[in-house]
Amino acid sequence: MLPPESDSDIDVVKERVVSGLKEYSISLYEQNSGIADIIARGLRGPEGRRTADCGRLLEDIELFDPNQAEGLPDSGELVAEVGGMLPRLRRANPLFARMAARRIRQLKRYLDDMLDQMYDVHGDHNEIVMMCSQYMSAFQPGDQYLTVSVPWFWWPDNLGRNGRFLSVNKQVIKKGATVRRVFFLTNAEHGDKEVASILGAHATMLDEIDSETVKNPVNTTQMELEAGGVFTGVRIVEKQQRQAMIRAQVHAGVWIRGERVALALPFYSEDKRRLIAVHLRPGDTSAGRVREDFVKRYLEASLEIRFFLRQQRVDWPGA
Repeated sequence: MLPPESDSDIDVVKERVVSGLKEYSISLYEQNSGIADIIARGLRGPEGRRTADCGRLLEDIELFDPNQAEGLPDSGELVAEVGGMLPRLRRANPLFARMAARRIRQLKRYLDDMLDQMYDVHGDHNEIVMMCSQYMSAFQPGDQYLTVSVPWFWWPDNLGRNGRFLSVNKQVIKKGATVRRVFFLTNAEHGDKEVASILGAHATMLDEIDSETVKNPVNTTQMELEAGGVFTGVRIVEKQQRQAMIRAQVHAGVWIRGERVALALPFYSEDKRRLIAVHLRPGDTSAGRVREDFVKRYLEASLEIRFFLRQQRVDWPGA
């Protein structure tokens, strides 16, 4: 495949990579479709947020490594190993030792925040996307992720229509996590081409899960939580109603493991176009109550996304 032009649309670049991978080795893509994200980020033009350096490339590779979560070293052993390296580094290169100390101090601040039951993801576009993707990649079989979403969360300058975060969603669903997502759209948005492309990317992900799990099917159509797998719904609401929901912090992701609940709350710039931070904190409501409220208030009143798109006569790849 020839490299794309430097000004190519980032989603077009990924679509070309996916097409090339499927033609070259469909089994490779089905085993780990995150490979397409790694390649596509390396092919983007400078204006398209190309992978900046080897460190960022290794982060991408680790993100989609299926053994990454299981292969993480024990934190105590890791701290001991780092502690043993620092004296050697001070003797070999005091300047590097000071630079390392700054990074360790930053890590300590992260740990202090986490001990205070909070963690804010912020920084540039890549930092926010990577941290949100790493958070999602930690999900294990049996975990549940319940989320109310809006279109601008998936805009190119935020999490991206069809980028790493969506690919990680697919990865953890195939591993056994349960995902329930409801898009809230206004009447003006449900006919918008950009919104349709965002919904189409999610519909494509569901189609791929269907085709890649034929031997051991994963649910992609049933909304009941007991069915596991994934269900993506769409609801049309009045603009004022959605604004009230956002003020009430309903636009959020809820992670449930057993009886533990954690919230991921996005925050945007004043014009609502740019995602500037995601606040992570424990939930203050029981897991059972969270599930019940989500199902009754949001999930049951939604239309399955592919059914909704067919109603709107919107096609998506593979439809």
